[in-house]
Amino acid sequence: SYTHALDCPPSSNLDQIMHYLWKLAMVKFPEASRATRVEWWAHNRPHPSGHQLHFDSDNEGLGGVRNPIVTSVCYLSQGMGGPTLITNQNVNDSTL
Repeated sequence: SYTHALDCPPSSNLDQIMHYLWKLAMVKFPEASRATRVEWWAHNRPHPSGHQLHFDSDNEGLGGVRNPIVTSVCYLSQGMGGPTLITNQNVNDSTL
């Protein structure tokens, strides 16, 4: 994954996109104004290899789970792969 600082002017097209999405997120999620960095990652996997279920967490949850303020999914292609499953399950839940 890659991270971009939000406290300095965008220095690339991708930085500009991240700042734009951050501003959009703050409209619906005011607590996003506290964010200092944005993380992004991409997959290019053979169809239909899938992806393991996981909780979004800083450093894969090492040292304790630290969830992001806001998570979003952006598809840059269509017609490939399956849908993204999003639940309201909490890492501390004892039932599904």
